[in-house]
Amino acid sequence: MRRRTRIASILVALTLLAAVLVFGQWSGLMAVEHHRGVFAPVWDADGRHVYFVEREASGVVLGFGYEMISPPALTVVMQDRIALRRLERSSGRIETLRQWDDSPAVGRWVRRYHGAILTSFSASLDATPAGIHYRMRMDIHKPGLAESWGLTGDWIEGAAQAAAWRPGPPGLRGTPDHALVNGREVLALPGREGFPAAIVEVTAEGTVTSLVNTPAFADLYAQGIPPQLIAERSQRAGIERRRELARVRAESIAGFEAEGMTRIEAELAAIDHMEDLGHYPKSPRLFASIVERAPDDLPTFTIDPMEFRVGLLSDILKAIESPGTEVHKHIGRYVRHRDYDNSERINAWLEQGHDQFVVAHENRLYLIELRYRRD
Repeated sequence: MRRRTRIASILVALTLLAAVLVFGQWSGLMAVEHHRGVFAPVWDADGRHVYFVEREASGVVLGFGYEMISPPALTVVMQDRIALRRLERSSGRIETLRQWDDSPAVGRWVRRYHGAILTSFSASLDATPAGIHYRMRMDIHKPGLAESWGLTGDWIEGAAQAAAWRPGPPGLRGTPDHALVNGREVLALPGREGFPAAIVEVTAEGTVTSLVNTPAFADLYAQGIPPQLIAERSQRAGIERRRELARVRAESIAGFEAEGMTRIEAELAAIDHMEDLGHYPKSPRLFASIVERAPDDLPTFTIDPMEFRVGLLSDILKAIESPGTEVHKHIGRYVRHRDYDNSERINAWLEQGHDQFVVAHENRLYLIELRYRRD
């Protein structure tokens, strides 16, 4: 009799648990999330292969977790597989180069909103002559606490190298140049919960070809890939501009060196040349003139020789050493030294919109003009 009662109690408990689970799923209070995404695609140097990072994760979500509508959901990641993969463009064959079957998020109860319900993950890849350099980042958010983890390493053909997750952000890079090779750009299309749904190839003519798809792709892009989305996510213009700037700068430096300049002189001259061509913004210059007396409406800053010796105001020193010659002004504010306040005083004067002041140094007065180069 007791045994029958115990069995009946267990059946009732299981029935109630099943009912709770069904209600939780039906109401949205509980869900099992599973997502796969493809991140950070880049070509190799010759455009034969596409490298990318794939993440596949699943977890349990308790609560609604919709920002501005409800509190964050309580989430635990149960499984998290991350892999560095390579697609052979001609055949479509995909191979796994490295794989990590765990992550810092696994088994951690955290509070998350939808949009990145299984924790935030990002990656960047850089093609190298020997293989691929990878950087990955995972952010784990808890009330009052945000942890960042990084995974960094290099994959080299035929060489075994270990890499593990470590506390601290890895410092991801922006879009690398190898996202565009031979006129073909690869980019990831957005998916669900921060898991990109596909990798596509975009030609200069605008032809879009899907290279790698996840299960979410067919549903999200059933009506096709919107051209506006490609235009918004494309980095082609920026990559081509960076390449053009690098080419013109290298040619400029080589030309100035051929004229007899040292490497440093050639690099400085190349900056001016790039500004004249409109590739760089016009930077301000300092122009020093020796004067007999300081104008009444301008402040005079008496600079001790030791200020120059410790490296302060070095662009002003260069200007007063070459009166009548424009020199580059340092970008940004002058650095304050604990024993001298001229840097802060000059900063304050310039930040009020003034472009002239007087420097007194070793019994001479110099009128300093801040000149802005214009077309």
